[in-house]
Amino acid sequence: PYRQDREMARNLIGADRFVEIFLDTPMNVCESRDVKGLYAKARLGEIPNFTGINSAYEIPENPDILLNTERVNVKDAVSIIIKKVIG
Repeated sequence: PYRQDREMARNLIGADRFVEIFLDTPMNVCESRDVKGLYAKARLGEIPNFTGINSAYEIPENPDILLNTERVNVKDAVSIIIKKVIG
């Protein structure tokens, strides 16, 4: 969830092989898609360090791929990712 960690991964993996993908999804949409009820449990304090609820998330400043999951369906998102990764 932290920029510093993603940058460390980029450096370890190599900038030419690392692809940062940001699935831009509003919190209310994430919660509505949560069939396991994890967001509700996190809000009740039952799950500590849950990213976006009681633990910070730092939005990527310049991701290689930005997908708004409210507008892009799964099939199209996968296609976009594959085109970026494979070329």
